[in-house]
Amino acid sequence: MEAFQAKIFLSQFIHIDQPRSLEIECSSGWNTIQKAEIRLRAASAGLRLRTADATLVHGNITVDNKSRAGVIDFSNMPNNANATFRIPYELETLLPELAVKLEVAYFTARGEFLLTSFSTIPIELPLDVNVHDHFKGGALFSRFNIKTSNDAPLEVLDVGLESSHEFAVQPPRNVTTPMFVLPKQPVSITYKITTKTPLGKLTPQNKQGLNNIQALALTVDYRCLKEVVLSSAEHIFTTAIEESSLHRLGRLLVPLLLDRLEHRILPSQFEKITLLEKANIGSFDDMGWYDCIETLPQLIRDDTRRWLKKWHEVFFGQAPYRYMLIPAEQFIHSHNPYEPRQRGCNSHLSTHSHHRRYTSNPNCPYRFS
Repeated sequence: MEAFQAKIFLSQFIHIDQPRSLEIECSSGWNTIQKAEIRLRAASAGLRLRTADATLVHGNITVDNKSRAGVIDFSNMPNNANATFRIPYELETLLPELAVKLEVAYFTARGEFLLTSFSTIPIELPLDVNVHDHFKGGALFSRFNIKTSNDAPLEVLDVGLESSHEFAVQPPRNVTTPMFVLPKQPVSITYKITTKTPLGKLTPQNKQGLNNIQALALTVDYRCLKEVVLSSAEHIFTTAIEESSLHRLGRLLVPLLLDRLEHRILPSQFEKITLLEKANIGSFDDMGWYDCIETLPQLIRDDTRRWLKKWHEVFFGQAPYRYMLIPAEQFIHSHNPYEPRQRGCNSHLSTHSHHRRYTSNPNCPYRFS
């Protein structure tokens, strides 16, 4: 994991009424970079990357030049350091994803090196927010419905609607966060909004300024369950590789693991992950490592195969849980319609069935259903 790395992704902060941005994160690894040049090329029709407006949001480096279109020059990046650039972009037409080619030419004491990558970045928001307004007694009750825009659940960490100079906002009383938003289970939150100055008491000057009142803005802090799982898997896998003899293959194996985990393993178990708070990344064969191993030099194929198999067995290859289902006849009360009713019995008896399910995993608490 000592090599230089650069990846591009959608900015974490999104304002609906403001231009959106991409972020480039650079990691120097063991390299002491004297100077570097980032080159960006838009591969999507109608995409404009405003590199002249790029800003350094993280890192202790020197930004030398941004005047050339699609190019950012920086220097003085020490080893084991990170730097993040934020680049606004514009679109002529709505697109679900952006295709961007990224090249980084960097210079060290050992010479000049070039990193090239091609990225497809999804930019569609994973959530939809609809609002329903209801006027009652001089107050406005706004109900915000938050739902997912795809099949991946969301974890809403916080929701807020702040008051302004003109409006007072009363938040709901019983809202606990974080909360999960499932594809068929949206979340609704209602706010009570009132004016701080009654309309009948407005002065002529204030009435003229009604059109300039700043609108209220809803803030939603959320994270995609898929991104949480991928981030956790990346951290576990990266840590294991750095402590092994395969640390030089980290830049190759980590992206492959994340890509195959995202497209092969996770889509079928999102709801299960939400309920159990655990994910199954599959076995060595499920991940399809053979295709990758066959492309490696013959000298390191066997070692790589053995290490990957062992990693799957140690971290995620334990034997599956054994479930013991206890017969629960003593908990079942049923009424036979063909059996004569005894005097004094209730004729509206219902059937109740309770089953207790135990797991043999000592680290997992008992589950009852």
